[in-house]
Amino acid sequence: MFDCNSFIRRMGWKQKDLAEKLGVGTSTVGMWCIGKSTPAYEILEELIHLGMTLPEMFGEDNARMLVKNPGESDDEFDLRVKKSLLNILQKTF
Repeated sequence: MFDCNSFIRRMGWKQKDLAEKLGVGTSTVGMWCIGKSTPAYEILEELIHLGMTLPEMFGEDNARMLVKNPGESDDEFDLRVKKSLLNILQKTF
Protein backbone atom coordinates (compact mmCIF):
# COMPACT_ATOMS: atom_id res chain seq x y z
CA MET A 1 0.00 0.00 0.00
CA PHE A 2 2.42 2.77 1.16
CA ASP A 3 5.00 2.86 -1.65
CA CYS A 4 7.98 4.80 -0.38
CA ASN A 5 10.32 3.14 -2.89
CA SER A 6 8.42 4.42 -5.94
CA PHE A 7 8.38 7.94 -4.52
CA ILE A 8 12.12 7.90 -3.80
CA ARG A 9 12.92 6.54 -7.28
CA ARG A 10 10.61 9.04 -9.02
CA MET A 11 12.25 11.92 -7.17
CA GLY A 12 15.75 10.63 -7.97
CA TRP A 13 16.63 10.39 -4.28
CA LYS A 14 18.12 7.81 -1.97
CA GLN A 15 16.59 6.81 1.37
CA LYS A 16 19.17 9.06 3.05
CA ASP A 17 17.97 12.08 1.03
CA LEU A 18 14.35 11.57 2.07
CA ALA A 19 15.36 11.03 5.68
CA GLU A 20 17.26 14.33 5.71
CA LYS A 21 14.35 16.22 4.14
CA LEU A 22 11.96 14.83 6.77
CA GLY A 23 14.31 15.05 9.74
CA VAL A 24 14.12 11.32 10.49
CA GLY A 25 16.70 8.57 10.53
CA THR A 26 17.65 6.64 7.42
CA SER A 27 16.65 3.45 9.24
CA THR A 28 13.15 4.88 9.72
CA VAL A 29 12.78 5.48 5.99
CA GLY A 30 14.18 2.00 5.40
CA MET A 31 11.45 0.51 7.61
CA TRP A 32 8.79 2.34 5.57
CA CYS A 33 10.35 1.08 2.34
CA ILE A 34 10.17 -2.57 3.40
CA GLY A 35 6.69 -2.22 4.89
CA LYS A 36 7.69 -2.74 8.53
CA SER A 37 6.20 0.59 9.59
CA THR A 38 4.33 3.60 8.21
CA PRO A 39 4.93 7.29 8.78
CA ALA A 40 3.03 9.32 11.36
CA TYR A 41 0.34 11.74 10.20
CA GLU A 42 2.68 14.73 10.40
CA ILE A 43 5.18 12.96 8.16
CA LEU A 44 2.44 12.05 5.68
CA GLU A 45 1.59 15.75 5.46
CA GLU A 46 5.22 16.57 4.76
CA LEU A 47 5.42 13.83 2.11
CA ILE A 48 2.46 15.42 0.33
CA HIS A 49 4.28 18.75 0.37
CA LEU A 50 7.36 17.04 -1.07
CA GLY A 51 5.28 15.68 -3.95
CA MET A 52 4.20 12.17 -2.94
CA THR A 53 1.16 11.14 -4.98
CA LEU A 54 -2.01 9.54 -3.62
CA PRO A 55 -1.21 6.22 -5.34
CA GLU A 56 2.25 6.21 -3.72
CA MET A 57 0.74 7.03 -0.34
CA PHE A 58 -2.38 4.85 -0.37
CA GLY A 59 -1.99 2.42 -3.26
CA GLU A 60 -3.56 2.67 -6.71
CA ASP A 61 -6.96 1.22 -5.81
CA ASN A 62 -7.38 3.35 -2.71
CA ALA A 63 -6.26 6.50 -4.53
CA ARG A 64 -9.02 6.03 -7.11
CA MET A 65 -11.53 6.02 -4.27
CA LEU A 66 -10.35 9.49 -3.24
CA VAL A 67 -11.37 11.16 -6.52
CA LYS A 68 -14.86 12.57 -7.03
CA ASN A 69 -16.92 10.71 -9.62
CA PRO A 70 -18.87 12.63 -12.30
CA GLY A 71 -22.39 13.36 -11.07
CA GLU A 72 -21.53 12.52 -7.46
CA SER A 73 -22.83 15.06 -4.95
CA ASP A 74 -20.47 16.66 -2.45
CA ASP A 75 -22.23 14.84 0.40
CA GLU A 76 -21.94 11.47 -1.36
CA PHE A 77 -18.28 12.12 -2.11
CA ASP A 78 -17.52 13.20 1.47
CA LEU A 79 -19.18 10.08 2.87
CA ARG A 80 -17.38 7.78 0.43
CA VAL A 81 -14.01 9.37 1.16
CA LYS A 82 -14.53 9.10 4.93
CA LYS A 83 -15.40 5.41 4.60
CA SER A 84 -12.44 4.83 2.29
CA LEU A 85 -10.01 6.60 4.61
CA LEU A 86 -11.28 4.64 7.62
CA ASN A 87 -10.79 1.44 5.66
CA ILE A 88 -7.27 2.46 4.62
CA LEU A 89 -6.33 3.40 8.18
CA GLN A 90 -7.67 0.13 9.59
CA LYS A 91 -5.56 -1.84 7.09
CA THR A 92 -2.47 0.32 7.56
CA PHE A 93 -2.28 0.98 11.26
